[in-house]
Order: sequence, then structure tokens, then C-alpha cells
Amino acid sequence: MVRISSVALALALIVSLAWAEDTKDKDKKTTRPVEKLEKKDKPLDKDFLVEAAQCANNCENVLSIVEKHASSDKVKEFARMVKKDQDQLIKDHGKVASAKKVVTVPSLDKDTSSRISDMKKLDKSEFDKAFLSYFIEGTQRGIDSAEYQKKNGKDEDVNKLADEMLTTMRKHLDEAKKLQKDIR
Repeated sequence: MVRISSVALALALIVSLAWAEDTKDKDKKTTRPVEKLEKKDKPLDKDFLVEAAQCANNCENVLSIVEKHASSDKVKEFARMVKKDQDQLIKDHGKVASAKKVVTVPSLDKDTSSRISDMKKLDKSEFDKAFLSYFIEGTQRGIDSAEYQKKNGKDEDVNKLADEMLTTMRKHLDEAKKLQKDIR
């Protein structure tokens, strides 16, 4: 159960961070490499839980459009798997957040809303490529954030969650990269 919630938390972080970062840098045509993230971009402990809740909500909203807009059955299946993990995360995250007295209000952030609108306009084959590209970039950012939490966090429960996330995120990153090669 912790592994599933770790996957969902990781994927939520990943997708949200990638799409938010891409939207911010859209005009610049560049993004910051994972290793160049500033300390403020890597929340710890309770802030990590708050950010994870926001990212989980963003991810859930993004995943909701994949079934309709993706052309590949493999991409759709991948998204269903992520969605399943996401559903479990919401339950598990609620337990951890409650135990830590962290209150979160689920809402879709402006950047993710904009990204969803942009992606809905893509044709199905372009959507698949865009989705996987952002997923991979976000997963790499999520791994960086979870490693930072694990290394620097003070809360043992949150660090344990970050540790579980790392294993799952690496697995999902590998799966997404393989899928991306199949799509091209």
C-alpha cells in the first residue's frame, strides 16, 4: 500500500512539476536541468506533503484527459495504471497529512490548467508524444525532489515515503522511456 501511494505521490509530483515548469519557460524555450533546481523548488517535510497534495490533484486532472486524447492503447493503459496508483495515494496521503496535521485544499493550479487546455488541442499522436515527454521530465524532477527530501528531511515518516517513491518513480521512468521509444 505504501509502495502504491509512493508511486502516485511521485507521479503527481512529476507531472505537475514538469508541466508547471514547461509553462513557465514556454517563451524561453528552455527548462532548468533537474540538478539545477534551487533549494526553494525542493520542499521538505510538511511542505513536501503540501506540494505533493497539490501535485496529486494536478496529476489526477491531467490523467483524466489521456483516455480521450491519446491515440495509443499503450499510453492509455499506462495512464490507467498511474490513475490507479493516484487513487490509492489520495487515501494514503490523507492519512499521513492528517497524522502530521497538514491541511490541503485540492485545486487545479493555473499552469496545469493551461497545460491541459494546450494538450487538448493537440492531435492524438502529438498528444501521446507530449504527454510522455512531460511525464519523463516530471519524473526526473520528482526523483530529484524525493532524493532531496530523503537526504535532508527531518520527518521520518515523510522520508520513508520519499524513499518508497524513489523505487517506484525509477521503475515508472523506465517504463515511460520504453513507451516513448515505441511511440516514435
